[in-house]
Amino acid sequence: MSSKNKNKFFNNRRKRNVISKAERYRMERDSGILENEDLEEAPIKQHVPFPVVMWDYGQCDSKKCSGRKLAKHNLIKVLRSNTNFKGLVLPPSPNAEVLTPQDKDFIQEQGLAVVDCSWARFEEIPLGHIKFKNSRTLPFLVAANPINYGHPYKLSCVEAIAAALYITGFKEEAEFYLGKFSWGHSFLSLNEELLEGYSACANLDEMKQVEEDFMEEARKERQRQLDKPVFPPSESSEYETDEEAEAQSSSKNAKDDEQVEASTKTEEADSVEKENLTDEKNESAIDDSSINEEQNQPTTTKNDDV
Repeated sequence: MSSKNKNKFFNNRRKRNVISKAERYRMERDSGILENEDLEEAPIKQHVPFPVVMWDYGQCDSKKCSGRKLAKHNLIKVLRSNTNFKGLVLPPSPNAEVLTPQDKDFIQEQGLAVVDCSWARFEEIPLGHIKFKNSRTLPFLVAANPINYGHPYKLSCVEAIAAALYITGFKEEAEFYLGKFSWGHSFLSLNEELLEGYSACANLDEMKQVEEDFMEEARKERQRQLDKPVFPPSESSEYETDEEAEAQSSSKNAKDDEQVEASTKTEEADSVEKENLTDEKNESAIDDSSINEEQNQPTTTKNDDV
């Protein structure tokens, strides 16, 4: 075999057997198990006094995934699917017990974990591959992330972590994690009443009462909204009302002006009439005086004698 053919043979063989990192990632993602060795081996900068970890199944969009962003900032550690974790896990399943403030000591000793997956495909996750013994589900909370905004229970990874931290008394840490996202403050504002109520409860029964009170108040508020008029006054009707008021005011002013003008004309007519009467009286007096003067003049007799 010539050297030219030999090089061509090895080049073709290399292309067939070597898989790029991007292709390998897609293969692992499609198979349902993503083992991110780089993220797992990256040093974790501790902002909480216990480990925060997650299992990533690659179902989410990497640009929108809150778990990936936390890993990028070294705020969470990514585990292999077969890695055993002794801490408290928040799986996407409602079958576990509800998290309470009494779980604080256990989280502080063993840590907290979430499962990064898509809510549309979480049933595809082989939870049996994940090795954990202690799991909790979060109480009623409303999502504030851009994908599931307003939906109850459908929290993102960072929302689930922050909720667990807040309820168990790590409020500053919860705010720190949410602060990495532009919409993070919305989660606290939407659920402030619930989070404060849950964190002050002494047992699960009190937490259920907090949830029931919140739901009852929400139903009353919804009923109040339904009882309001269906079609509130529009801006155009307000403008029309203002125009009508202005037209009425102008009409009233015009009537007042007409009355004033009519009164003025009446006064002028009366004044002219009075002047005419005065002139007539003066003329009559002049005529009488002329007659009297003629009567008082002496009579002259023509003397015909010469």
